[in-house]
Amino acid sequence: MEKSTKKKGSIFGLDGVPGICESLPLALQHVVAMIVGCVTPAIIEAGAGGLDNGERVILIQAALVVPALSTFLQLFPLGKKGGLRLGSGLPVIMGVSFAYVASMQAIAEDFSIAVIFGAQFSSGSGSCSRRW
Repeated sequence: MEKSTKKKGSIFGLDGVPGICESLPLALQHVVAMIVGCVTPAIIEAGAGGLDNGERVILIQAALVVPALSTFLQLFPLGKKGGLRLGSGLPVIMGVSFAYVASMQAIAEDFSIAVIFGAQFSSGSGSCSRRW
């Protein structure tokens, strides 16, 4: 029985499989780069939606955790190459687009944050990607 070994590749190459030493700095860079971009819309929406402090904390935490998990998924895709695959195998930073903040703020003021979550869940709009 042959033992298969994965060859390590560049973090910037398609299907490059970086080791943890290359991935960890990229993950930390993601956290630093995305804090302001992800937290600011959550703070604006929490204020517009009239959320209490506990709900604000949950919204801000979700605004940081979900992009981090989706970025990790992009870097380490699930599925077989050539078949059904979720993720690109590239270091793509997933985050929030500020283009939707004004409309989300108006919706949160008139309806609620729950309406925004429902719209995002059903349509998936409001996120963008940036390649490094």
